[in-house]
Amino acid sequence: MFKDRTFWICCGLVAATVAAYWAVGSADFIVFDDREYVYENPHLRDGLSWDSVTWALTTEWQANWHPLTWWSLMLDVQLFGLSSRAMHLVNLALHAGSSIVLLLALRRMTGSVWRSGMVAALFALHPLHVESVAWVAERKDVLSTFLGMLALWAYAAYAQRPGGLRYALVFVLLGLGLMAKPMLVTLPFVFLLLDYWPLGRSGERGAGAKGRRGEGEKGRGLKAGRSAAIAFMWLIVEKLPLLALAAVSCGITWHAAQGGGAVRPLEQWTIGARLCNAGVAYVAYIVKMLWPADLSVFYPLPDEPPFLLGLGAWTLLAGVSVGAVMAARWGRKYLAVGWFWYLGTLVPAIGLVQVGEQSMADRYTYVPLIGLFLAATWGAADLTAGWRRQRLWLSGAAAVVLLACMLLTAKETRAWADTETLFSQALHAQGDNWRAQRIMADGLWRHGRYEEAVQGWRKSLQEQPDDPFAAYDLGTAAAAHGDKATAIAAFGEVLRLRPDRVDVRRQLAGLLMRTGAIRQALLQWQSVLESAPGDLVATNEVAWIFATCPDARYRNGAAAVRIAAEAVQISQNRNPAVLDTLAAAQAEAGQFDKAVQTAQRALSLAGLQGDKTLAAEVQTRLKSYRNDKPWRDERMGAAESGEPK
Repeated sequence: MFKDRTFWICCGLVAATVAAYWAVGSADFIVFDDREYVYENPHLRDGLSWDSVTWALTTEWQANWHPLTWWSLMLDVQLFGLSSRAMHLVNLALHAGSSIVLLLALRRMTGSVWRSGMVAALFALHPLHVESVAWVAERKDVLSTFLGMLALWAYAAYAQRPGGLRYALVFVLLGLGLMAKPMLVTLPFVFLLLDYWPLGRSGERGAGAKGRRGEGEKGRGLKAGRSAAIAFMWLIVEKLPLLALAAVSCGITWHAAQGGGAVRPLEQWTIGARLCNAGVAYVAYIVKMLWPADLSVFYPLPDEPPFLLGLGAWTLLAGVSVGAVMAARWGRKYLAVGWFWYLGTLVPAIGLVQVGEQSMADRYTYVPLIGLFLAATWGAADLTAGWRRQRLWLSGAAAVVLLACMLLTAKETRAWADTETLFSQALHAQGDNWRAQRIMADGLWRHGRYEEAVQGWRKSLQEQPDDPFAAYDLGTAAAAHGDKATAIAAFGEVLRLRPDRVDVRRQLAGLLMRTGAIRQALLQWQSVLESAPGDLVATNEVAWIFATCPDARYRNGAAAVRIAAEAVQISQNRNPAVLDTLAAAQAEAGQFDKAVQTAQRALSLAGLQGDKTLAAEVQTRLKSYRNDKPWRDERMGAAESGEPK
C-alpha cells in the first residue's frame, strides 16, 4: 500500500483539503437556514430517537424531503451536542471523502492516476465549493455527493464486471443519495455519458470490426451500425430502474416544494424569464469557475428578466455544444462528456423550476463542475502532447492552479465565520442586496446588537418594501427587546402584506393589550377567531380581557364566563391557565364561590404540571376571590380612549 502512488496522492489530497478549510472548525452557525435547519429545529434537540427518526421520514420541513440528511444531523447532536464545530468538521470529512472516492472512480474508469487526481483536487479545492462545505445547512449537499461518488465508483466496477449484486449496490447508493438531496436525479444520465467515454460501452468499438469473409463493405457497415444501436438501447434499458428511482425522487421533491410554498408561480416569473436567467447562470458559473471573484451567499433575481443576455448566453452554449460534439467525432470524447456532464447535472438547479428568490447559487456547482474539470484536465494533457518536458510543464501549471485554489478557498472559508462576516461580504459583492441586509440584521440581533439590527431591517424594507420576512423579524426582535411601538408597527406591516398570518395577529394582539390598546387588541383577537374558529389562545385572551381589564368599559362578566367556558371545553379541562381565566370571569360576574372552586382546580393542575409561576399567581388571585373581590390585570395598562366595538 505504501508503495502505491495512489495512496500518497490521496494523502496529499486530504492534507491540502484540510489546510484549505482549516478555518471551518471555528465557524459559527449562520442565521440563514442554519436557524431553521439546526439550532432552532425542535426535532434535532434530543438527537436520535424513534420519534425523530419517523419525523424525518414523513416531514417536508423547509419544503424538502431528505430524511438521510436529518438523520445525519441528529446523529451529530447525539454524539457531540449542538456543536457548530462538530457539524462543520463532519461536512469537511464528507467533502474530503467525496474527493478520494472521485479519484478512485476515475482511476478505475480511465486508468490514469495523475489526471484523475487533478480532477479530484480541483473538486476538493475550488472556492466555488466552499458554500457546500462551510454551511451546516448544506449537509444535504456534501452527504448526497459522497453517496453519489460511491455510486459512481460502484458503477465503474459494475461496468467492468456486470452482475446483479453490483448493480444492486449502485441502485442502493443512488437511492440513499437521493434521500440526502434530490440533486442526484441526473446521475443515471452521467452513467450514460461515462458509458460513451471512458468506459466504451456504447457499441462504437464494434463499428470497424470485420464481417464474415466475402461480406461487402456496405453490409459490414450496416451490421456494425445495427450492433451499435442495439448496444446503446441496452444501455438505456439498463438504466431504467435508476431512472425510475430518480423519477420518484422528483415527484416527492415537487410535492414538498409546492406544499412549502417554495416554487414561484409562472405569473411571477414566466417561462421566458426562467430560460433567460438559466442561460445567464450557465455562463456565469463558468466565469466564476475561471475567475472566482465576488462570491456571495445570495444572488437575487433581477428586477427585469435579462432577455438580451439570455439570448446571447444560449447562443454561446449552443455553439460550445456543437463544438463538443464535433470534438468527440474527432476523437476528443472527453470534451463532449465533460461539457454535457456540466449542462445535464445543472438542470435540476438551473431555475427552470424556480424555487426561492435566488438567480443562482455557488452550491449548485458542487457536482456539475466535475465535468468541466474533467474536460479541462484531459484537454490540457492532450494539448501539450508532444511538447518537450510535457510532464514538467503540466506539473508546474497544475501546482500553480491548485495553490491559487487553496489560497482562495482558505480566504472564502474565513468569510463563513459568522452571519455578519458572511453577509458583509455579500453586500460588498452584490451591492444593494436587500436579502443580505435582512439576514445580516438577524445575525446582529443574535449577537445582542439590537440598534444595528434594527437599522439593517429598516434598510432592507426600504429596498424591498413588500418583504414580510424583514418586517416580521423586526417585530420579533423589537418585541423581545421591549420596544413595543416598533414591534406593533412592524407586525402591522406584516399583516398588510400577509393577512393570513394568524401567528402574527396573536403576537400583535398581545402587544396591544400590554400597551393599553384594548379596543385594537380585541379587534385582532376577533380576526384570529374568524380565521381560526376555536383558537384556544384567542378565546382565552378575549375572556381574560372581559374579566380583568382595569377599564370598566371593556369588562363584561356574563360574556367572560361564557367565552371562558368555551376555552375550558377546547382545552378539555386540562389547561390551568384557562381554568384561571374562568375563575376570574366568575369573580367578575359575582360568582365568588364558583371562582374559588375553579381557582383551586387551576392551582392543583398547575402544581401537577410543575408550573410554579402560574401557581403563585393563581394563589394570589384566590385570596382576592375569598374576600369577594374580582381581579384586575394592571399589566394591560391604561386603556385607550373611545368606546369598545
